[in-house]
Amino acid sequence: MSIQDIPFACYIPSRSDLNLGFGPTSALDNAILRNTPAPGLARYFQEQLERTSYQDLTGYLADAIDSGAVPPRVVHVFLSVCKEPRAIFYALIQSRSVLARRIAIRHFIRQCRSDSFRTMWNNVGRSFGMLVLMSTMSVSELDLLCRSIGKCASARDPIQVRQCCFSKFLEDLRNTGGKQGCNNRNLDSRSLHTYYDKIVPACLPDDVFQGAFEGLKLKGTVCQANLEDYEPRFLDIVFTPGRTITPFKFVLEGSTVDFSLKVLRRLSVTPTTLKANAENLVEDLIRPLARRLCNRKGCHLLQIDLYRLVIECINKEPSIANALDYSIISYAIKAWNRAHERQDVIRDLLKTLLGLMKEEHQWTLDRIAKELKRVRPGLRFPLLQVLLQNARPFKVDISSASIKELGSLSNAWPPRLFYLLPSGIALRFFQLLRTAHPCDKFIAADKIGSLGGIIRVVDCHSRTFGDPEIISALLHLRHYGSDSSNATWLTNITNVLEVRKSNAVSMQDAEERAKWAHLAVLLSIASGSLELYEETILWAQQFNRDNHVVMRLFSTSTLFAQEGLDLLSGIPHYIADHEQSLAQLGKNVVRANRILMQYMKMASTCRRDPSFGICDEGILSNLQLLPSKIIWRRARLLDALQESAGLSDNEIYSSVWRSSIDMLMEFERFNLQDEHNHLYSKTLKGPLTGSPPMDDPKAHLCKFLDELGKSRDKFWQEHRSKTHPKIADIGAPWPRGLPIQYLIPAVPSAWTNMPYLESRARAILFAPRETLLDPLPTDRETIAAIEPFVDNFIFALRIFISAVDEGPERDGRIRQIWDHAMTELTCKCISQKEALWYWKHFFGLVPGIALPDSIAAAFEILNLEFPSKESSTAPVEWNPSRTTMHSSPRPQSSWCSDSIYSRFGTLTPENIYAGKVLSIWDFQGSLKNYTQSQKDAMAAAAIDFLNAKYGMGSSLFTSPFPSLEDPRFPALYLSKEFLEGQGDSVTSDSVLRILGRLSASVPTQLLRRLTRSIWKRLNANESINYEVLTVFLKVVGKLAQGDSPQDACEFVRMAILKYQGQGPFRRYPFNVDFLSRLRSCDVRDFFHGYCYDIKNKLRLQQRAIISRKKKNKSTELPLIAARTVELAAQLACENKFLWPEFARESLVCLLKDLPHTDMQITIMESLRRILSNTDRKDIQLSIIKSLKEHMVPIAASLDERRPLSEAEWARAEAGEAPLPDVYEGDSALDLPPIMKFLVRAIPKPDTTEKNVGQTCHGRWMRRIILPTLKLSAINHQRWTALFLKANGFDLDVKSLPLVPLNPRLLAELFGMYPKVFPSSTFKRIKDVVKININPGDNIALINEAVRGNFELLQSNARKHWLSTWNTTESALNLGAHQCTDLLFDRTMNTTKKALGGATIKGLKAFIWEIAELYISTSDVVGYNAFLSELDFPGRIYSPETHAFFKSNCLPFLKGFIAKINSLENSDWHCSSNRQPWQLPETWTISLQILRGKHWHQSPEIPTAPDIRDFVRDVTLLIAQLSKERYPSYKAWIRLRQAALQPFHKKHFFPVALEIGSMIENLEAPDRAFAARLLFDLVVEFISGAEDPEDENLIIEIERFLGSWKNNPDKYIGEKTELLIKRLSAG
Repeated sequence: MSIQDIPFACYIPSRSDLNLGFGPTSALDNAILRNTPAPGLARYFQEQLERTSYQDLTGYLADAIDSGAVPPRVVHVFLSVCKEPRAIFYALIQSRSVLARRIAIRHFIRQCRSDSFRTMWNNVGRSFGMLVLMSTMSVSELDLLCRSIGKCASARDPIQVRQCCFSKFLEDLRNTGGKQGCNNRNLDSRSLHTYYDKIVPACLPDDVFQGAFEGLKLKGTVCQANLEDYEPRFLDIVFTPGRTITPFKFVLEGSTVDFSLKVLRRLSVTPTTLKANAENLVEDLIRPLARRLCNRKGCHLLQIDLYRLVIECINKEPSIANALDYSIISYAIKAWNRAHERQDVIRDLLKTLLGLMKEEHQWTLDRIAKELKRVRPGLRFPLLQVLLQNARPFKVDISSASIKELGSLSNAWPPRLFYLLPSGIALRFFQLLRTAHPCDKFIAADKIGSLGGIIRVVDCHSRTFGDPEIISALLHLRHYGSDSSNATWLTNITNVLEVRKSNAVSMQDAEERAKWAHLAVLLSIASGSLELYEETILWAQQFNRDNHVVMRLFSTSTLFAQEGLDLLSGIPHYIADHEQSLAQLGKNVVRANRILMQYMKMASTCRRDPSFGICDEGILSNLQLLPSKIIWRRARLLDALQESAGLSDNEIYSSVWRSSIDMLMEFERFNLQDEHNHLYSKTLKGPLTGSPPMDDPKAHLCKFLDELGKSRDKFWQEHRSKTHPKIADIGAPWPRGLPIQYLIPAVPSAWTNMPYLESRARAILFAPRETLLDPLPTDRETIAAIEPFVDNFIFALRIFISAVDEGPERDGRIRQIWDHAMTELTCKCISQKEALWYWKHFFGLVPGIALPDSIAAAFEILNLEFPSKESSTAPVEWNPSRTTMHSSPRPQSSWCSDSIYSRFGTLTPENIYAGKVLSIWDFQGSLKNYTQSQKDAMAAAAIDFLNAKYGMGSSLFTSPFPSLEDPRFPALYLSKEFLEGQGDSVTSDSVLRILGRLSASVPTQLLRRLTRSIWKRLNANESINYEVLTVFLKVVGKLAQGDSPQDACEFVRMAILKYQGQGPFRRYPFNVDFLSRLRSCDVRDFFHGYCYDIKNKLRLQQRAIISRKKKNKSTELPLIAARTVELAAQLACENKFLWPEFARESLVCLLKDLPHTDMQITIMESLRRILSNTDRKDIQLSIIKSLKEHMVPIAASLDERRPLSEAEWARAEAGEAPLPDVYEGDSALDLPPIMKFLVRAIPKPDTTEKNVGQTCHGRWMRRIILPTLKLSAINHQRWTALFLKANGFDLDVKSLPLVPLNPRLLAELFGMYPKVFPSSTFKRIKDVVKININPGDNIALINEAVRGNFELLQSNARKHWLSTWNTTESALNLGAHQCTDLLFDRTMNTTKKALGGATIKGLKAFIWEIAELYISTSDVVGYNAFLSELDFPGRIYSPETHAFFKSNCLPFLKGFIAKINSLENSDWHCSSNRQPWQLPETWTISLQILRGKHWHQSPEIPTAPDIRDFVRDVTLLIAQLSKERYPSYKAWIRLRQAALQPFHKKHFFPVALEIGSMIENLEAPDRAFAARLLFDLVVEFISGAEDPEDENLIIEIERFLGSWKNNPDKYIGEKTELLIKRLSAG
């Protein structure tokens, strides 16, 4: 094929093809391209395109980007202006810039989504051109392209053309086009199918549906642009027999609600399709549709239609209701709530849906309460009626229910359910429930911070119940309001309260007394009456010295209960009579304040009591927070009351806040009195703490805080004058009262109208110079009187500035304070520039305050720029420090330490300077507003700084870059002052962060220079500098993330091979992200070079080992570490980066030269993963062939660590070398590493393929495992011959079976895969087992000699010989176990051919031979172990294996019994020379027969004949046991255990009844003894039985036990009575 035959777009043009001469394009100015913003650059390109062809401009830009003269971002502007498809294609195929390629992908997709699709598609060469293009792309780029193509599904016209093209393209990518000889074949063998699948959404609907059917997850946006094609196909597919909605539900997501209803309607009339979709219909269709309709307005008719169809579908297919859960009901409830008409229809549908819910969906009252909360108040009680009437487990109509029916509903009603109902209905319903529960145990104990959740009762079952009296009081209060004059219900509360008080006083138990006192206080709170609350608190003071009572009364659940705080606020929700209610409001607040002080006095009394412990102080500390909670609650409630009642700020202040200030002052005064032991810490903040509940408070609250601060200051002046008389002599600037920061708790930024605090702040901020700059007092008495009463400058600044709104007035105040500080408050010892920064520090500490522009301009940061370019050739010294118009200076003089600066508790000027030194690396802002020149300056500073600190030192900018004629980066070097000023505080991470943010515009040539410079420094040092190494790897990481990631490959490879496991290279940059950015050819070159370097190092290492051996020197550390090989293996397994055949070739080449087993296993594991991930037969065969060639000889050797060559074998056989050692493991199956890998790597058999040899499993077994075993057997035979010869034993080695070094491995593999083994295998296994059980005379003599030979003691040869021919472990593991498994194998039982030489008949004969060997040698212990270990019944796990047991095992088990019984006759008992001397007992065999014969699968219900057959066999065994003269108790226990095993516990009752029926007709030598054993078995079955589903069985058991209660056998009668009592209690 010539170039002319290839579509233009498939041909990657050369430089000459692009006409990249610098004729017309020389007019382009690179400085303009670099520094012009996007809009201006677009206009510039438009002008150039009018004069120059886009081909010339494209070529010029490609060269400019490649040289580093222009950043790649200009490609986006150029393509946006040009819009020429051919230019986009040029940008796609170029390999110089990753960013330019990604930009081109976005422009390509933009064209594909528009009307220009045909033109764009033709210009890229259609499908063939895209195949060529994608084969060169990196995985990251290919992922971006495929994802972007997939998003074209949402684009409009031309839909059909675009879908056809993309479908054809996807076929070609997958090579599923089906046309022989088609040129459009994807030759990219990387495993990229997951990325190709992302194209599916943009393909034809048929392809999309096929992808969904194959498991591709799609979204609804796939079909929204083309619903007219998708919806009919969806209906055709879904209503095809055998198909379901689940894979194609994306169509429902993207279609309209009407279409989803149409589908549901059609399902309702199509029974077969409805049944097929029953399991997932709710999840796929009903719930999403209900959710969509729930979020729409005015769709109640559609919702009615939906729920009708749902009910209709469930009626036709009841299994749909299995998934009908609470969410569907919740959506129906919301539909009822939002419907403005036809509510009765939706209500009836809701009732029906509730009735259709299954038993597993049981409603609870908590769930009902959640549903009630979601609907409007008027609908809550009707909804409660519907749910209780129709939902399980209630089913009670509360509108007509009797008292008994109401009591059956529940005994755990959550209190919040009553609060959700209308007040009158809630009260009446509660009273009805209380009537239905006379014991008052029906309220659940909630944990929601309200009084209703308080636990009153704990019953005998540890269930907790709430207090109904409290709930009743709260409901009455909610219904009747706080007006107690007409509330007759208060009389009832008062009576209950008196009873509780009486109980508390009379109780002797401390806990009970505390409980009743606590309940009395809570009931008084719930009453809503401050009078009752006050009386109860006064009454409770008699328990001041009772810690139990105090702990409850001062708990957070009591003090901070929502109802309690509302009551103590004294604020009603509304006011009926303005004048009268204002007076009552004031009285309520005063009374609430008195209650708070009563608490305070109670706490003080308790604190003075000697019995009060330190551990109890924490509970009293809760009271410290109570005033704040009450005040802030008042503030919030007053806002609502003021709006509803129209109260003025003055009325509120007079009625509420004046008395509140008095209370707070009394609280603080009380706390500071010595006789009250200072209840709380003497904090200057006072009792009011925390933040106000609003950011924009009303005037009355501001006045309250202002007056509170004024009152507290006055009080503290008096208090301080008493404690420190010296305070009278102290003047300004020291306050005689409180500092300003302690007057009020907090000041939000929007608070105003606080004249006192503002005046205090003004006095502080504008204090005279001579006052503030006076020296500090030095005498101790004055200092003690002042501390810590010092005004906070920042707090005063905040108050003064916040007193006015944002705008000119606030800016004016800031300037006023600033000017005063700079002129009057600045010490003469500092300069004006130092003062500027000093006061900026203070103003910056005020939250929410910004300096006006006129002040902030003095601190404006100057942009970083290159030095002037007057001299173009010689490097210029450059100090790139970021500066301001007034740079922060270093303090040069002695700063005053006893003036304003220490007085306000600020930082020292030195610390302020250190915190304000600006570094170019502290850049935190956005790069959006930076020019390209400024970005280049930052990049140059970062690169040269890293080079100076970690590289070779000399500047990397000794000449202009990229050229003298076009200097984007001038010649420069960093100044010594700058480098010294950075110091050790500048970390490499901060500098590298700058490079990372500029990676899109930094030329890769500069990064390469930096990387090479740091690498040279690393090589220059003999020892490893880990700091430099870390920086090097991070810089390589930046290079890998840059515009040319392939440039990092060389450095990554060098670093890994040089430092291997010594450095931190595992973290950077060799990872999946790095590989995904490399093009396929770059990954291939990187991997090839990496493997080539490893091989070279291995050759050098091998030469060094040989050389040092000749010189008798010790071996040095290996040149190649295992981790290095592991990295190569990991890369090879990433088949989305490498072609499998290339990875295989490289790994096999490595495998030949690797000297260590662990490295070989690492490579083999990678080859195995490639094998399992590919479907190509040629690759599978080549991998298997390579492993067979290189690994099988090693795995079959005596010891993998030292495999013998043929010459070494010859020397050993000639007697010139000692007997070689054999690998020793910890156990029989502890295989050598390579052998273990080969065995574990066996692929799973493919049961669908009849020809085993054509499967991957068959190839692996026949080409790797079997040759390994065969060669191992040959090596084993050669070693055995050497062993016999070396020790003088006369035994023909050929008389021994030919088995591998580990005979058990052969048996294990034969047991799993007998089909692949040769016919001689079974005989070898049998021979090994029989030799180990009963060796011949020759072998027995050798075994005895080996064990008794002192020279062989603990030798490797002795251990191996005995482990093979006289194993100390069970000989059955060498083949008997495995052959027994084959008796239960389906393939073995169904095939007519011998598998590996074994048939069912042969296997049974082998088991019989083993048994006869044990019997003939009188080895009773071995025989019992044989039965126990093989455990024939224990291998049954299914009805199929049960059938195999009956046909295969049951005959020879019965034969064992017959054989033993035939030998054990009277002659045998009387003979003194009897043979065999000892016979095993048959009891164990009988029990195995019982267990195996009557095995039943758990869910299977045994039939009556099965039970009768089982009972008959058990009875015969008991009769046999009773024949013994001295019956063994152990034998009975074993029989009992065996009898209980065959059946599930739920079937024990029928078995017990059947056994019981046999007792009366029992025939046995000792009938009474046998009857007791049978009855014991009945007891065991009844005691262990689960409750049966059939209640008649329980009746029969009771009747049966009743008939045996008076049995004449006392033993049976007593056991019957005990069993009856146990069943009654259970």
